[in-house]
Amino acid sequence: MLVDYIDQHRDRFGVEPICTVLKDAGVPIAPSTYYAAKTRASSARSVRDAQLVEQIRAVHEANLGVYGARKIRAELSREGIRVARCTVERLMKAEGLRGITREKVVRRPRWLKSLDGTPPLTQGAPHQVVPFREQDGIIPAHAGSTWPACRVTSGTPDHPRSRGEHTT
Repeated sequence: MLVDYIDQHRDRFGVEPICTVLKDAGVPIAPSTYYAAKTRASSARSVRDAQLVEQIRAVHEANLGVYGARKIRAELSREGIRVARCTVERLMKAEGLRGITREKVVRRPRWLKSLDGTPPLTQGAPHQVVPFREQDGIIPAHAGSTWPACRVTSGTPDHPRSRGEHTT
């Protein structure tokens, strides 16, 4: 990534001044490291991944984008290409390829069901959710959660809990 950045700006500033500025910014890279990275040959994994991505795309398109990683791996093995399923999964995810799922509904956790950002407690509940204020003297029930602290009151304003009073 740093090599790409230096490549983009080396014509204008030069390699050594860029490396000096990056070192001052807390991202140390020596000019020799840059040149070594430029002359280094590609790894065997990246070369094989590039070949496999082409074949995975071909199988995925030939099957109308329906096949997932398991079936693509099976198809590749029928063609005589040995590849692990996890490799196919990794490459498909990197390329943004997905198979079709049988589920018609997207499942979400209960706390994500509300897309407008309100906690699920307010959805269809007869209670009123009021933001927590310290002067009320009520300890929030979900102090460590990602939702803002809130207190639940009954629907009527004259209820003791809506005034912050506790009944024992």
